[in-house]
Amino acid sequence: MSRIDDLFHHNERSEKSLERYLVARVEELGGKALKYYNANATGYPDRLCMLPGGVTFWVELKSAGKKSRPLQELRQNQLLGLGQNVYVCDSVETVDDVIDKHAKEMQS
Repeated sequence: MSRIDDLFHHNERSEKSLERYLVARVEELGGKALKYYNANATGYPDRLCMLPGGVTFWVELKSAGKKSRPLQELRQNQLLGLGQNVYVCDSVETVDDVIDKHAKEMQS
């Protein structure tokens, strides 16, 4: 069993387990997935992910089937308006899709 599989033992679908999985996947590629917190402006995505080659994107993590709150949607739209890549992930599959998409950018 790999380190990533260990972190996501028994297909847990909680936000916390998805966050650990995202961080592990980003670090596996040589990047950083920084926890974002701003006491003066709430609602921003949970993680700012940076991969080698200047590839950056924001990720809001949710438990399986959960949706962003209205303030979170507002912040996501503000970031999108600034040309940022923003994703909402509620499963291992959605995390993998985002990571795989941006890992290809690293290689080009």
